[in-house]
Amino acid sequence: NWFVKFLSSLSPFNSTPETIKDYISAGYKLSELQKTGFTPEDCVQEKISWEFIRKKVKPTEILQFGFKWKDMVSMGIKSTNLKDFTWSQIKHTLNLSATELLKLNMTLQELADLEYTPHQLNDLGFTWEIFTALGASVETVPSFKMTIDDIKTYFNPSVNQWLQAGFYDKQRLQKAGWPIEEVIRTLPRTTDRTSGRQIRLTF
Repeated sequence: NWFVKFLSSLSPFNSTPETIKDYISAGYKLSELQKTGFTPEDCVQEKISWEFIRKKVKPTEILQFGFKWKDMVSMGIKSTNLKDFTWSQIKHTLNLSATELLKLNMTLQELADLEYTPHQLNDLGFTWEIFTALGASVETVPSFKMTIDDIKTYFNPSVNQWLQAGFYDKQRLQKAGWPIEEVIRTLPRTTDRTSGRQIRLTF
């Protein structure tokens, strides 16, 4: 080990970094590389993986270097990697929205695993239509830890949407662990005779 270290201190045995990946691997800070003209585009062009960057550089330094969401997506960022950033960084620095997040082709469970509050999800632009497209139902929504009141307040599904998701099915609600009385109080009353008949029969 001593001999290897000795050789590495001598030319031509020591290797000089050439690419931005070489510099990052050698321990150079992104702020230093930025002064020499390196940019996030260099990382994209070199096909550096996002997993490599996040293991070598702190989230704050990543953003200060100028990485944009498009760069991150090109480098293979995953939905789980979003936990590296604070809510303020997600919303105000990266300016993310539901549309941008959905480009990751995340599943409903992967979205729930981010542990955003109903207010934050609403702030990002998530709607009940989007949740439905991802497979929202009485069985899957509990992973978001949202109450029935949260759903009504922040996403306000229509009667048909409540119905399609299974919220008028007492058996499904009980099996999924929803508080039945609270659900009944929260669900909108319908003036549609057909839907009304379905609801009365179900409950």
